[in-house]
Amino acid sequence: MTQFDPSNLLAEIEADDAAEVQALAERQRRRREALEPAAQLAAEIATTRDHFLAEDRQRLSRLAKLVKEAKRNGAPAAKLDQFDFAPLTAQARSGRVRSGASKPRARRTTAAAEKPAEPTQERSEQTPAPVSMAS
Repeated sequence: MTQFDPSNLLAEIEADDAAEVQALAERQRRRREALEPAAQLAAEIATTRDHFLAEDRQRLSRLAKLVKEAKRNGAPAAKLDQFDFAPLTAQARSGRVRSGASKPRARRTTAAAEKPAEPTQERSEQTPAPVSMAS
């Protein structure tokens, strides 16, 4: 029968632990190195986006002032409506696209529900019914 030597067992366990720690440190270093370029690019994109959005807000503010000045000078409203732009937003985009079923529904108003329906004949006298191209 062999003699059990606890000092050898303890040394083997410590050596295994040291090897695992070294392997873990190496994996973490490789992960950091792999993520570093992506993190730098993401930071650059965020900075560029913030800068662009600030410039966009400035351009829209200037456009609003020019449109207001044009209105005061009598420019036609139909032409000025062509200059209506919505500001860009910094809203993060996920890879998902919402389907039509997941959009929030329009709220019903009680005034519309209580309003009596117009007679069909009265509508046809005011405006002609839409024409369909059925063959």
